[in-house]
Amino acid sequence: MRKKYDIQALDYEYAKRWIDNKFHDASFPSETDAAPERRRRAGRELARAASHGSLNAWCEKWMSSREWSAMKNAIRAARLRREKQRGTAIPTRGVDLNVMAHQIVSALAKAEGVTISELIERKLKKDYAKLKKSRKA
Repeated sequence: MRKKYDIQALDYEYAKRWIDNKFHDASFPSETDAAPERRRRAGRELARAASHGSLNAWCEKWMSSREWSAMKNAIRAARLRREKQRGTAIPTRGVDLNVMAHQIVSALAKAEGVTISELIERKLKKDYAKLKKSRKA
């Protein structure tokens, strides 16, 4: 199975804090509410996750796809806040898409494990370079 997401070293503290906060909800991680011992074991293993690699392994073992997605979105938002505070955020632009176009790029981005912006850059980079080159000629 393809990994859902990779927590980077820079994001470890935020991801760990997000998971710790989620533990206040008895249904986190998924399906452990039906088995209290399983939830305790997940908590013990989480306490030993001292690096981004071990936290990734913990997440792969214990979290559902929905939980991964929520954490990934929270990490991206935290990263953007951090970049804005440092003045290193990449400028963004809003783009209106019709429903079908959004479904297409969303599905492709999800399948490749990237953002929609990253997908567009990857897929259109060569065509854009050709266009720029032809305009110079």
